[in-house]
Amino acid sequence: KSKKIQFIVQKMPRVPSIIDTDQHRLLEILINLLGNAIKFTFSGHVKLRVSVDEKKESKLLFEVEDTGIGIAEKDKPKLFQMFGKLNQSNKNINTHGVGLGLTIANELVKALNEDDNDVNEHKIHFESIPNKGSRFWFRIDAISDKLVSKSTADQESYYISPVNMTGTGLEDDYIDVLKRGILDHRPRHAASSTCVSRNLSPQS
Repeated sequence: KSKKIQFIVQKMPRVPSIIDTDQHRLLEILINLLGNAIKFTFSGHVKLRVSVDEKKESKLLFEVEDTGIGIAEKDKPKLFQMFGKLNQSNKNINTHGVGLGLTIANELVKALNEDDNDVNEHKIHFESIPNKGSRFWFRIDAISDKLVSKSTADQESYYISPVNMTGTGLEDDYIDVLKRGILDHRPRHAASSTCVSRNLSPQS
C-alpha cells in the first residue's frame, strides 16, 4: 500500500476449481515468495500466475514475478543457502531475519513433490536481472483424476488494489491469508500439516 505497487493474480485457462495438495505448505511457499517480491519492489508490480504445466498435466506451475531490484550474479549461488543473506546497499530495505525463508520454502516444494523421481522438480527455480526484476517458479502435483475439475474458458486476472488490498472474484479468505502472511512474514507451522483437498472455487 505504501509503495503503491500493483499486485496481480492470474489464473490461466485449464486450471481446475479444485486441487489436491497440502494447503498449508503451499501457502507457506507463496507467502515467502510474495513477501520477498513485495519487499524488494518499489515500483511496478508483483504478479502471481498459476497454470497447468505443459509437460505434465497433473502438475500446477506457480510463478511469482516482480519488477524489483533483482539479484546480483554474485548473490545468486547463496540464495537458497541456510543463513545466507544478500548484500543490499539500499537503505530502504529492511534486511532483518536469519535467511531461512527461501531455504524452508525450497524444502516444502521438495516435500510436495516427494513422489516425483525428477529431482529437478524438487526445488524452486529463479531468474533475475539486477534493476529489472525477478521471477521465481515451482511445480507441484495437485491435479487428481479423482477430483471433479472444471476448466476455465478464459484467463482470469485479479487486480488487487494497493489501497484496500481486496480482490474481485478470487476467494476472499485466501486473499486475507496471503495478506496477513505477507505482512507478518511469520512461519505458519506448515511442516506439521497433513495432505488435504481444498476447493479454490470463488463460489465455495
